Amino acid sequence: MVDRRGRAEDDGRVTRGFSAERLLALLAVAFVVLAAVLAGNVRPPLGGDAWNDGAAGAWLWIAAGLVPVVGAGVVVAARRTVGRDGRLVIGMAAAVTAATVVGEAMHAADPPIDRGLLGALGVGLDVTAVVLAVGAVGTLLRPRLARQVLPVAVAAGLATTTACSIAWDPTEVPILLPAVAPLQVPSLSFFGSAGETVLLALALGPLVVAGLLGWLLLGATLDERRRLRWLALSLVTGFGLIAVVQLVRLLGLVDVGDGFLTALPRAVAWTAMAIGATTTIVQPQLGDAAIAVRRVAVGVGLVSILGAAGGLAWFAADATTAHIVPGAPAAAAVLTIAALLLPLRDRLERAADRWLSGEIGSDARLIDTFGTAAEHAGPSEVLELLVATARRTLRLRWARASTAGAVPLTATAGVGADEAQSPTARFALTESGEQVGLLECGPKRGGPLNAHDRQLLGALGREAALRLRTVSQADELRARLRQIEQQAAEIAASRARIVEAQDEERRRLERDLHDGVQQDLASLIGKLRLAINQIAMAPDDAATTIGGAQDDARRTLADVRAIAQGIHPAILDDQGIVRAIGARAKSLPIEVSVEADAELATRRFDRAIEGAAYFVTSEALANIVKHAEATAVTVHVAVDSGRLVIRVADNGRGLADDTVRGRGMTNIADRAAALGGRVTVAANAEGGTTVVAELPVAPTVAA
Repeated sequence: MVDRRGRAEDDGRVTRGFSAERLLALLAVAFVVLAAVLAGNVRPPLGGDAWNDGAAGAWLWIAAGLVPVVGAGVVVAARRTVGRDGRLVIGMAAAVTAATVVGEAMHAADPPIDRGLLGALGVGLDVTAVVLAVGAVGTLLRPRLARQVLPVAVAAGLATTTACSIAWDPTEVPILLPAVAPLQVPSLSFFGSAGETVLLALALGPLVVAGLLGWLLLGATLDERRRLRWLALSLVTGFGLIAVVQLVRLLGLVDVGDGFLTALPRAVAWTAMAIGATTTIVQPQLGDAAIAVRRVAVGVGLVSILGAAGGLAWFAADATTAHIVPGAPAAAAVLTIAALLLPLRDRLERAADRWLSGEIGSDARLIDTFGTAAEHAGPSEVLELLVATARRTLRLRWARASTAGAVPLTATAGVGADEAQSPTARFALTESGEQVGLLECGPKRGGPLNAHDRQLLGALGREAALRLRTVSQADELRARLRQIEQQAAEIAASRARIVEAQDEERRRLERDLHDGVQQDLASLIGKLRLAINQIAMAPDDAATTIGGAQDDARRTLADVRAIAQGIHPAILDDQGIVRAIGARAKSLPIEVSVEADAELATRRFDRAIEGAAYFVTSEALANIVKHAEATAVTVHVAVDSGRLVIRVADNGRGLADDTVRGRGMTNIADRAAALGGRVTVAANAEGGTTVVAELPVAPTVAA
């Protein structure tokens, strides 16, 4: 099962009632209350600072560090499903508050239990808290890694506790805390140089976190990077607060002690880490932190860099020209800040956009990247790429794109794109004056669309329209090519069948002439030779022989005429297609009605057209006589839209479902196709069959 962050939910379990996670969160709350009670016991060592080592620092740590951290743990524990990353946050909150309580108890003059045992327990909690904090942040993108963090943290705490109880003895007075110590009131401060060494080792925790996040970000997708924006916002805000305090102190605007500047970053770092991690876990898409991160990061960068640059200019002018020109340091600082403000802001904004949105700079390069990505994509992929690019680039809540046409395609991105919501802007996808689609945009996070945004969306739309038109034309060309290839194959097959039919016809004529007419003529020659021999000897017999030969000649002439009629009937050349069909119909043993307009009875067509029309009709009539068992046939001849149309319909038994077209019908269909016409055969609803031949009035020979 996958949750809305795209992560597997098999690393969490449903919490009901007082689960272990909620019980641990309640313990963390109780530890905060107890820490507030014991905060007054914290006393700074000799030479120490009240903010860094004393009660003031303890109160700052509780208010600015522990309370937000415990609040984050309570929020995670209140969820119905708590994953491993959430358990780390809860465990971190409980461990750091417990470590603070034990550390404060170590400051008491008479602690409730043995100081050695109490100190060893506190040292283990210090180590456990830091390891859990590192693991909670470092595994945000890889929650499965959180499974190993908890046992590692517990094992490290137990090992440190054991080693401390065996090898180290606590002192009565704590040492001065190092500036980089990760905890405000650690028990480690009571173990001399050994405790200080461990504190410095724990101070490497932020570096480990940075390394883990950097390693994860190297292979992170844009969605995974977006998930860390809340953590980035919290950390940038915390560092920005620290930078502002340091700048104020450097400028001398407020007198702030070194101890406060050490204690504040410590508390802010824990707060920023806990809030960022908790928001990432609980609700990573809460309003999309990109705008806030961008603004805070740019603001912090401006304050830090401009403050440093202005301070350097102030000190440089103060050391060189202040005794000559009064007010020179202030003027130098102002001029330096004014000169750097705009270019620095632009560079910081571009850097923030590249990190947050993964964009690559200028609009032209964005359009070029979009065009390259869409170059080999289909229509659906182009639309998906368009809405994703538009939403990501301008931080739109949703975007929707669709194509025009009988079967439109639609692609959406963002929350609300599939709902019936009115878009804040529409952009027609046009190419060469024709609209091929539509891009609709939802509200922009951070304000309305400005002129630059609309210009960029228009450019994206034009590029998408060009790609859609290119894809459409390519599809049309491929379809036309397939059609041409199919027609070419049909023409080649038709020509082959025509050649085969012509060869077959020549062989039939050869057989008819050889077996019929040739034999009749040979017999006639023999009779005439016999008559010549009989003239001198028996004139009467010669006359009889000649009479028989005359009858044979008449029969042979009839056979020759029949053969010629099969090749091309004379009546077709003499009187036209309508009367030739009528003559053919009268020779059949069934009733055939020929219908045609009066003008067609004398109208002549091209010889090839008339021949094709006659033989189509003859073949259809022959098939009816052979197979249809019909009693009546109607032949209708007409000219419609520049085509000669002959319809032959019978009342016979019709076509069976598995009827296969015979050689004769195939030959006449090929003959019609060679002239640019066609022949269709269909069964009548009331019974019988209809053959329709359509031939162009002017023949078109297929190329």
